Amino acid sequence: MGMSASSRQYYEYRYGKISWWIPPDRDIFEIRDFEDPRAGPYLECIREQIRGDIRMALYDLWMARDCVKISKWWQFRLKADFRGDYRYIKAHLKDLYKDLEAINKVILTRNSERY
Repeated sequence: MGMSASSRQYYEYRYGKISWWIPPDRDIFEIRDFEDPRAGPYLECIREQIRGDIRMALYDLWMARDCVKISKWWQFRLKADFRGDYRYIKAHLKDLYKDLEAINKVILTRNSERY
């Protein structure tokens, strides 16, 4: 029930960075400046990967929420851990949605420039 210590370490390792898919030294809008026609599928691939990460994070969020609901009132420490997991995953989801919005904006501008 909830996230184990190894799951929490995995989350901190994987999602503790600024962005998993967008390098911090390059702005997302630099990707659309590629002259290569394969940049479109590359952006689509990034978007699909982010959507997959959102699905996994939503599953973890629902698990943490359910664990908070079913834990008994005398298990305060356990309930506090689940609430911490819930807040942590919720913040991570917010960052993923920001990345997805940026990717969608780049794809939209790239497609509008093409036509």
